[in-house]
Amino acid sequence: GYGGLDCRTHVTDCIDEPCRNNGSCALQPNGFECHCAPGCEGTTCEEDVNECLSEPCQNGAICMDGVAEFSCFCVPGFQGFNCEIDINE
Repeated sequence: GYGGLDCRTHVTDCIDEPCRNNGSCALQPNGFECHCAPGCEGTTCEEDVNECLSEPCQNGAICMDGVAEFSCFCVPGFQGFNCEIDINE
């Protein structure tokens, strides 16, 4: 069927579940809009956000991006979620 201000919007746009990665679909006057879950972005939530781009790991640690998360691999002498703790002091 059709709906919206001018009855030109397919109200079935969200029935096909176009939003990926647990995104939610909302009908809009010109189609649909996806509201992405944390860690995803893009028109249909198809892109994984690279959490390592903000350089969260400290003290020379290596950041590994995951889906909606990241992990820091600390260099010797450091520990903690972001390798922020100097264990040599």
